[in-house]
Amino acid sequence: SGGTGGSVNEGGKGGETSVCTPHAKVDCFQGDAYWNNSCDQLEDLYQHCKTTEKCENGACIEKENCPGNIDLIAGCQEQGCKFYDDYKNKTCLWNTITGLPSVVNDKLEVIGTALLHIKNDIAISSCSNDFTVKYTVKPNTPDNPGSYFISLRDASPASTGVTFTHMYGQNDKIILGCNGFQETFGDFDLKNVNNIEVRKKGVRFELYVDKVFSGDYNCMNVTQIPIPAMYLELGSAVITQNFTLDSITLYCP
Repeated sequence: SGGTGGSVNEGGKGGETSVCTPHAKVDCFQGDAYWNNSCDQLEDLYQHCKTTEKCENGACIEKENCPGNIDLIAGCQEQGCKFYDDYKNKTCLWNTITGLPSVVNDKLEVIGTALLHIKNDIAISSCSNDFTVKYTVKPNTPDNPGSYFISLRDASPASTGVTFTHMYGQNDKIILGCNGFQETFGDFDLKNVNNIEVRKKGVRFELYVDKVFSGDYNCMNVTQIPIPAMYLELGSAVITQNFTLDSITLYCP
């Protein structure tokens, strides 16, 4: 029963022998793409990445020419702005955790199991634990727009952040999550919605759709300790994504 990537019992030989399928996948190693077998053991070189390229998720892709210092609020239209990205600097402010998100015409396309995490936590000590995150976003499949899930985690100052995820299964809903609890709002015509905002105000997590108050959720176990900084995440490593983001803004209320 070889070639299955599991274990076979070779009777009379005193134990089990792992059967590893060669060339099962491609991963990055020391800046190049290498074959790995199904047991995650390094094999031979798949592709050598050029000096103008980097290895990411098993593929050689062009390096982004990121400026040394990027103004985190340049172009922001909100008072109390702490972070604004309209992707004119590609994904220079983000780490790609999984997948291959891309920037086309200064818009971030998040497709497949792609997950991005902000490179550096954003200082919000002057926000008094309350903040607003605004997304200018569109689903890539307007006839089947799916729904958005926006999750707040702030049970401790060390792990405070907001994650924006797109999902299929139901259409035109927006789900607010807070420390493991959630509530669904809608129906919204997401293909024609331009801006979605979530506002944390004390224990309330509020939803605004194109500047119209559209629901709120009382968060459980919110931290009462001052929050010095927070993270932002986009997409998912396990749920298929299909949305385009024009910009994202974080500001104090």
